[in-house]
Amino acid sequence: MTAPKAIAATKTAAKKPAAEPGPKPEYQVVETNLHCKTLDGEISLSLLVPYQKIKLIMSMDDVEEKDVIDFVLDELMSTEDADKLKQLRDGTETMKIAMRFMEAVGERLGMSVEKSGGSSAS
Repeated sequence: MTAPKAIAATKTAAKKPAAEPGPKPEYQVVETNLHCKTLDGEISLSLLVPYQKIKLIMSMDDVEEKDVIDFVLDELMSTEDADKLKQLRDGTETMKIAMRFMEAVGERLGMSVEKSGGSSAS
């Protein structure tokens, strides 16, 4: 006689309304894309990086700190995705998203991308 109780419990649980989803995160990796909320709306950037460009990541130690964002936009991202970021109204969003892009690519590669100034304790 436990089967009817289990069926009744299942029916009661099924009648509860689904919980409302929370707000979307600012950055979210979905499969091979980085989805970003911006003041200009949501944009999606491909995290697929050709091998020749991945080799450039290994040489990033030679890039000066002030040039990292330009390096990401001009050398690593596809032209289409870089243009999306360059056209944002808020340059700080462009910078933050470019760095988040690098972190996400690093995660896909299984490596940690150090943030500038990593040697100082904060």
